[in-house]
Order: sequence, then C-alpha cells, then structure tokens
Amino acid sequence: MMGDKISYGIVTGAWLSGKTTVCKYYGGLGTMLLIDPKAINEEIKKSYEELPEPPESVPLSAVVDKIKDRVKAARAKNPQ
Repeated sequence: MMGDKISYGIVTGAWLSGKTTVCKYYGGLGTMLLIDPKAINEEIKKSYEELPEPPESVPLSAVVDKIKDRVKAARAKNPQ
C-alpha cells in the first residue's frame, strides 16, 4: 500500500534490462543492502579451491546460509 515501509525487494527482469544498473544506483546511495547470489556463489566457490578435492558445484544451502548471515548482520548494524 502507499506509504507502507518496504522491508525488502527482489529485482527481476529480462536479460540486459538494467537490473544491475538499478541495484548499483540504489546500493551507491546506501539506502539498501544489496545481496548478489551469483557473487556469493563465486565467493564460496573460491573458498572451496583450498580444499584437496573441491566439489564441482556450490550447494544451494551454503548460498542461502550466507545470505541469511548478511541479512542478520545488516539488521544488527541498523535495527529498525
């Protein structure tokens, strides 16, 4: 409804529609926390490189856990 506070949002759209540009704009304003699952996936994949036999793919649960941790940290930093 108009005037309600938005707690979160998800940006979706077609390929090359400007999703990244919009997110970078609002992220640069510091008005919202941006979470990029693809970047988190790559971050976790890099940490697996140190293992003697790294898995071929990153488990979805690892990405979800990392997202939850970031949201929790952001809420602790800026409780509303």
